[in-house]
Amino acid sequence: MEAEPTRSVLFRSAAQLAFNYGEIREAEQLLSAALAGNPPGEILLELRALYMEVLKVLEEGA
Repeated sequence: MEAEPTRSVLFRSAAQLAFNYGEIREAEQLLSAALAGNPPGEILLELRALYMEVLKVLEEGA
């Protein structure tokens, strides 16, 4: 947690890559880990936006 904002940026990037390659559950797990930290405001907004996209895809697949 002391490595913010680097930690949340890396999780966001990894989650975006996973999402782009169709690894939706992996993206969800990475986003959950990122949100469990203390990301700065701008990164937090980006994480939440991506998480909403992930949830939308999961709902469509259900």
